Amino acid sequence: MPDPLISIITASLNSGTKLDATVASVAGQSVDYEHLIFDGGSTDGSLSLAETLAAADSRIRVFSQSDHGVYDAMNKAIPQAAGRYVYFLGAGDRLRPGSLTAIAGYFPEDPCALVYGNVFAFGRVYDGAFTPWKMTASNICHQSAFFGRRVFELCGTFNLKYPVFADWEFNLRCFAEPQVRKLYAPVIVADFEPGGLSYGGDPVFDRDRLRLIRQHLGLGRWALWSARAKKLLRSFGP
Repeated sequence: MPDPLISIITASLNSGTKLDATVASVAGQSVDYEHLIFDGGSTDGSLSLAETLAAADSRIRVFSQSDHGVYDAMNKAIPQAAGRYVYFLGAGDRLRPGSLTAIAGYFPEDPCALVYGNVFAFGRVYDGAFTPWKMTASNICHQSAFFGRRVFELCGTFNLKYPVFADWEFNLRCFAEPQVRKLYAPVIVADFEPGGLSYGGDPVFDRDRLRLIRQHLGLGRWALWSARAKKLLRSFGP
């Protein structure tokens, strides 16, 4: 069989019935895909649910093994993915109807690209096209991002040093790599479930953030970001 267009990867740990809704949103898509569910050792019955869903749909594959968090599970899943593009969808997130077909229309022939759209979260659409400057202040939501297979060959995988914002650090590497095309598609890809990992913050990433901006986006942007950050801090008083 030919390789699928998209490999959808879902890292799951004790996700309960949320996983069912996520898988259902994927099953309603009409593009050629595979869905890889990486379970980190669930004890709440969600692994059994995943295996039942896989038994009913040959496009679903389930893996169960311990990991060191969501990004470790995502790293372990990447070599198993057969698709031309790789997409990460969290348990509890839901694809919009027809969104994969819509964004696939923006995929270039050469799968050395980061193609991203929008998500709907917190009552609004997040967050339009990104420039290197915008990447210094906010991140592309991984529920909207599709990575060509060659991107991982050029940029590596997620750095487990950053337990919450490893995707942000990885996207900075993508923006720094000239061979990776960065393409924005005006498509709402998914409904992002609020809460979860990102709410805890990532002190390690915060500590390294200026260095990462300087390293990946250049000294000029680092200096500009620093100046604006200092101005903002001064506005709060001495």
